[in-house]
Amino acid sequence: MSSRWPVDLEHLARQTAGDVQVEREALHLFVLQSAVYLRRLRAAIAERDRAEAAHTLKGSATAVGAWGVARLSEELEASPAPVRQLPDILADLESELEEIGGFVKRLYTEH
Repeated sequence: MSSRWPVDLEHLARQTAGDVQVEREALHLFVLQSAVYLRRLRAAIAERDRAEAAHTLKGSATAVGAWGVARLSEELEASPAPVRQLPDILADLESELEEIGGFVKRLYTEH
């Protein structure tokens, strides 16, 4: 993966058998769903709720090759601390997701 890309497009192409339309749909769906799971993470009070949201986000990120999001989600899933004690990880996750959202928008408006 090129370090300038927040998504591993080679991985995504393998996952979608090179179907550009499926890649586009997968990335757009990831952007939409990740916003939902970020809200769930921020609202999570119970450790179980946080772990479930983080686990789901990690799986989605892994599927599209968003390795930074997957790594941060894994940290959130594994941490025993309450979400409110993890503001740096949440901020990094939000930043990664914003970067991916912009990347996806640019990727498909330029082509």
